[in-house]
Amino acid sequence: MKNLILKLPQKQCNICLDFVIIILGVVGLSGGLGYSLYFPEEFVSGLFLLIIFSGIVYLTMLKSYKSGFLCVIIGWIVCFVLSYTSYQFESVIDQLKVVIKFDYFLRFDELFKNAQLVGGIVPILFYLMIGIPIVYLVVSTVTQKKLTYIKLLLCLFIFLFPVFIKHQLNSITSYCVIGFLIYELLFSAILKHQKQQQPILKICFLLFLSFILIFSSINLESNPIFRQSSTSVLTQITNWFDGFFGDSHNGTGLSPSINGGLPTGDITLSHSIALTVQSSEPFSSYLRGYSLAHYENNKWQPVIKNFEDSRSVTLYTNYIKEQYTDVIFQQVKVTPKKSTSYQLVPYFADTQNEIIADSYFKRTDEFFDVFAYDIESLKTLNSFPREQYLDYQQYVEDEYLNVPDQLRENLNQFIDSNLEDNGYLTRKDLTNYSNPIEIANQVQYMLQKQTTYSLKTGELPAGADFVENFLFQTKKGSCTHFATTGALLLRCLGIPSRYVSGFVMKSSDFKDGVAEIRNNRSHAWIEIYYDGIGWIPIDMTPTDSSSGVDSLGTMLDNLTDDSQETPQATNPNTEQPPNQDQPDTQTPIETPDSDILETQEPLWYQGILGYSDYIIRGFIFLAIVFLYRLVSTKAFKLKLRHKSSNQKIILYYQRMKRISRYGGYIQDDIEMLAYKAKFSTHTISDEELKEVEEYYSLFSHQIYKTLPFYRKICFKFILGYL
Repeated sequence: MKNLILKLPQKQCNICLDFVIIILGVVGLSGGLGYSLYFPEEFVSGLFLLIIFSGIVYLTMLKSYKSGFLCVIIGWIVCFVLSYTSYQFESVIDQLKVVIKFDYFLRFDELFKNAQLVGGIVPILFYLMIGIPIVYLVVSTVTQKKLTYIKLLLCLFIFLFPVFIKHQLNSITSYCVIGFLIYELLFSAILKHQKQQQPILKICFLLFLSFILIFSSINLESNPIFRQSSTSVLTQITNWFDGFFGDSHNGTGLSPSINGGLPTGDITLSHSIALTVQSSEPFSSYLRGYSLAHYENNKWQPVIKNFEDSRSVTLYTNYIKEQYTDVIFQQVKVTPKKSTSYQLVPYFADTQNEIIADSYFKRTDEFFDVFAYDIESLKTLNSFPREQYLDYQQYVEDEYLNVPDQLRENLNQFIDSNLEDNGYLTRKDLTNYSNPIEIANQVQYMLQKQTTYSLKTGELPAGADFVENFLFQTKKGSCTHFATTGALLLRCLGIPSRYVSGFVMKSSDFKDGVAEIRNNRSHAWIEIYYDGIGWIPIDMTPTDSSSGVDSLGTMLDNLTDDSQETPQATNPNTEQPPNQDQPDTQTPIETPDSDILETQEPLWYQGILGYSDYIIRGFIFLAIVFLYRLVSTKAFKLKLRHKSSNQKIILYYQRMKRISRYGGYIQDDIEMLAYKAKFSTHTISDEELKEVEEYYSLFSHQIYKTLPFYRKICFKFILGYL
């Protein structure tokens, strides 16, 4: 009678705790989808209905699994019939087909609006039709201990599904899902063989887990996965795969660290929020992240030698302070959505913060004093030599003029061929310009006349140079192509230049003093060194007007993943070189060293080399699996090596007990030998040890044959029982 009294509240406590976990799972998965798919606000009512429905399904499944499944089927059919009878049903389906066909950004609020369906019960019914199967998955995961790992993987996929289709996750519902998955992984998978699971253990674990998740959400850096986005499921998986083995450079976005990698294929866009900018007054500017000095092997690298007490990012700021006393300051703070090792700053920031590697500021949460000064006005300033900058000038010449030898030869031929064919300027005329900005304008003109801006650049052939492939083969590229090529062409003309990565911000981005800058605004440009002033930003990317940063920001906003080539730039500053008469006709520029750069039939193995990175990663993965398999199988044998016969039998028996969880039972005579080995003072004979070893091999192989495919992999390769 006493046991019955104790058992009753224990069972009721387990039921209550399991229902709490079910609510966590339903709120996390269904609520997360409602938020991420932009359902109208009415979806909250649907979420409450799903919680009530999950309680009904849970109580039904405790009595009969089939009855619970039938309850779910009936609930879904009722919702479908009610929504199907609505006259707007077909319109909603048509709108959904359009979204899927053209891979548009899926927003159910806009979808219902386009279907002339605002308010009413139909949006709730659509939400319930999505949520009811999730209720079944969550409840069956808690109540049925079969296929637990597969169910948890399905829950994980549903949780991450918004990420795959270019949507953001909600942090609150995400923490609910994380709590649900961890709890179920422990009590429904790992401890499912325990006959009695004490409620006090579940309560303590649930409280501990809640504390950890709440502490993480408040005190730790925001999880970047809540802001992830992608073009499609396939693209996101590919980017994740690339990111796991190395940096992926084929997408736009905020890099957490200094990253000089250049894209090797088509560019994919991300429209999630990258950072916010607080300012007392709206303004347009580049947001400078970091600069890089040396180009080699299709990648930019930092400076070789650091310059002590470098002021390279603020030289022009000091110049302006000396020249103008009436410059207006404004307070600006840039906050990225994920942690970075560098600080994004607008140009004309007045700060004494340390500059690292002559490139970037350390990460800080401080406000910056920024001059209200137009970037384009820098190009009209006159320089004058200053003795305090002579050491830095020599440093600049050492670090920012190098070009790989073979590439320098081809670039020089490109410059000479371009000038000769156009017939209005010679290299001598070009190098005689006293203002390096005028030379930069000429290089910008060359590029914009011979190449076009495009996100669809194609795959970089194996062994090809990034710049040569852009300039002489495809003749189309993104901002990274224009910036890299422009910087190296200027170096060939004796102008120190460097590659810069950051973002573009427009004054119209500001709402109530805060601007949200999205990842598609990430951009690359260059800086050239102007003696006596400092590093001047120059953008080699073609735009369709002369309005500078605002025009560039608008162009980036209008880009899509399907963007092809932009029209030829009509910037009046580059349409015709300054102080020159442009001929009536333009002669196409011939590729320098045409014998070398002539397109040839690719050899049979070059197609395979194009996938060399993936092949290497595949071999690394297989090697890791092989090594783990080797360690898992040999570890037990190594453990047996220096044991006595009695100890070996005990180890074999303990291992067979663990294997028996997958099914089967150990024979009585083997158990008796194990008891003898542990409790008897007699030594086990060699015949008895051999009998146990042979039985262990037979027992493990028999269990293995009865397992499904996915458990066989775990049994053999992860646990190493064979």
